[in-house]
Amino acid sequence: MVHIVDCHMQVGSFDQLQYIFVSDCGLLNFVAAVQLELFRNVQSIRIKGGDALEVMFDLEGLKAKGEQTEVILGQLESLEIHYSSNLMHIWKMVPKGLQGFHNLKTLQISYCGSLGYLLSPIMANLLVNLQDLYLERCTMMEEIIETGQGHPEIRIMDDIVTKQEGEEVIVFPRLSKLVLWNLENVTVFYSGKCGLQFPSLDQVQISNCPKFKFFCSGPLCTPKLERVNTRKEQSVCRPCKFTRYIERVWMGDLNKTVQHIRE
Repeated sequence: MVHIVDCHMQVGSFDQLQYIFVSDCGLLNFVAAVQLELFRNVQSIRIKGGDALEVMFDLEGLKAKGEQTEVILGQLESLEIHYSSNLMHIWKMVPKGLQGFHNLKTLQISYCGSLGYLLSPIMANLLVNLQDLYLERCTMMEEIIETGQGHPEIRIMDDIVTKQEGEEVIVFPRLSKLVLWNLENVTVFYSGKCGLQFPSLDQVQISNCPKFKFFCSGPLCTPKLERVNTRKEQSVCRPCKFTRYIERVWMGDLNKTVQHIRE
């Protein structure tokens, strides 16, 4: 399987389609950017397996209509990608003025060993309804939001971030749950100069992220967060037998808590 849809399909051909589930299709290359409007009513996409998948949404070639592009996957609420070992980008070449993905509520990514980062700042500010973010065993990932240094889609900071009282910020208005598990090379959530705001975040789980030094380098706002859950292992009776338990940690702010967990 190379493409989900034929390149000659007409707009409206899949207006009744709400769910896409693709499993173990070794030759899958996802739908081209110009065909994304065929899936305008899709609410859930789940991909499991697929070693040929390198880019989930290649947005290069989308044409702007006036000052803004068309709305892309505006009904999508859930996106899951698991066991795609060669996936390098979920969103690639995001154009200025993109409208889309604004209803995405759940994002789950696991066992994608070639994924270097999750989001660009452009995409981060588009996900205004994201509520749950789950990342597990993405072994090459070093940061969650890419800083944009040398990145072709990020050139002018004013185009990718929100400004509040003169400060540049990336805002996740509705994100309430963040899970980071077994990310062995992640060192930071975001290392750029923008501030991060999570006004709804009240659940964070961080476990087995041994290189995670701090959450972000700029201003950080998490007014509802009061603890971080982390999984621990403790030997019981014999050295080779372990039991797992949840430890609740809070050192006053998220940066200090991440540093404490690493220690």
